[in-house]
Amino acid sequence: MMTAERLRPLSECLPPARGRLLPNAPLARYSWFRTGGPAEVLFEPADEADL
Repeated sequence: MMTAERLRPLSECLPPARGRLLPNAPLARYSWFRTGGPAEVLFEPADEADL
């Protein structure tokens, strides 16, 4: 399980982005059958340029 303590060093290693890093994000809303467990970390970009 991703915790805030583990997420902080990860975000410091990545290039700057306007999007969000979401720990333990459920993936069901992103799949066709609405199934899927939590992702350890999910990056949600602010816009296409943020990718």
